[in-house]
Amino acid sequence: MEWQEKVKSTKASVVRLENNIQKKVEELKLRDQVAAQKLSKLKKDKWITLQLNLHVLREQLLQKLREQKFELATLDHTHSTRILDQKMKAHVEKAVKHCSSGIEGTMKKYNVTLVEMVEYRRSKSISRDAYIPPMLSKEGLYRLDVDQDIWEDTRGDVTDFPDGVLPPWLADALIKQGICTTQEIINCKEELECTIGTLLWTS
Repeated sequence: MEWQEKVKSTKASVVRLENNIQKKVEELKLRDQVAAQKLSKLKKDKWITLQLNLHVLREQLLQKLREQKFELATLDHTHSTRILDQKMKAHVEKAVKHCSSGIEGTMKKYNVTLVEMVEYRRSKSISRDAYIPPMLSKEGLYRLDVDQDIWEDTRGDVTDFPDGVLPPWLADALIKQGICTTQEIINCKEELECTIGTLLWTS
């Protein structure tokens, strides 16, 4: 079955990644023992582990959101072009439903990890200024707008950027507002296309 093949392929990918990681670690030990010791220490750092887990969950969530957006666009296209292939429509609707449940599950894990980070920061010798992204909510998440909390993956310290200079899209309020406005225009155009497609379908 299709899902069995997918599981088999995923397991094989995991094995390849684990082998590749182990190979890189062994190479690091031979090349730079001090760096290898630091890496070993970081692997035991709970705060680092939480940050990495949160980053992985965020990437998974973004991927699922993009997949759902693609499936929805496909469904809208079948409506607007009056394609009456019921089998295809059923397949896309099933995919959209599957994506939605996966998105909500991943978002829940993401928020649980955030709570764990807050509690760990409170109970351990972690700086109170240590940045933790905001909790995610379903409202607005599916639109993938640039001003949604899901993009708050990093505080954007000046030391994170070349020459210690923040890029305009982070430092300039007018540019940040312009990005949001541009995204809103794109959303309006997409909504207009969907509305026209619906009218064509129902007329």
